[in-house]
Amino acid sequence: MARPKIALLYVGGSIGMKMNRKTGRIEPIESLNEIHRFLPELQREVALKFYYPCPAF
Repeated sequence: MARPKIALLYVGGSIGMKMNRKTGRIEPIESLNEIHRFLPELQREVALKFYYPCPAF
């Protein structure tokens, strides 16, 4: 059975932040590939496709 598809429009915010283990600070992610690594359980259930309007990623 095919997984349901979910499209995410990334414009920043909480989903795009991670904790820096050295400083303890919350910092923006460097690329959307990092989100894929942080959400392995979700990706087993649905097929995620990320869209972002900012060319910085």
